[in-house]
Amino acid sequence: MLDDLLQAVGPEWMQLELDTYWIAKSGLDPVQMLKRYAGLVKAIHLKDMSADGEMAEVGRGVLDWPSILTAARAAGVCNYFIELDNADELDPARPITGLTGGMQYIQCICRCEALHAPANGHIIQAE
Repeated sequence: MLDDLLQAVGPEWMQLELDTYWIAKSGLDPVQMLKRYAGLVKAIHLKDMSADGEMAEVGRGVLDWPSILTAARAAGVCNYFIELDNADELDPARPITGLTGGMQYIQCICRCEALHAPANGHIIQAE
């Protein structure tokens, strides 16, 4: 469907914002999606998925974050949003805890692998 839309409208008129959890939940590979739509993806929602398919804190699920971040950088992603839609369910007393842990996990990968967002890129903690 996305390919049909791109063909009908033209890629020069579109920018994409992908969500790692929902891509994986649908059975697709976030890395392959980033490669396929390189240059069009301007933002990415970083969300993890548990082995049973539920939403998990970033870094505590099964998604391959080093590969995702490498593909995002290569695809030209400028904005990264760390999200946890069900934070209040995982830790009702401290819903921000999962976001903070996810942010630290992503920052650690970026430092350890010497990955950095493009000069105009931002890592933003959201939701």
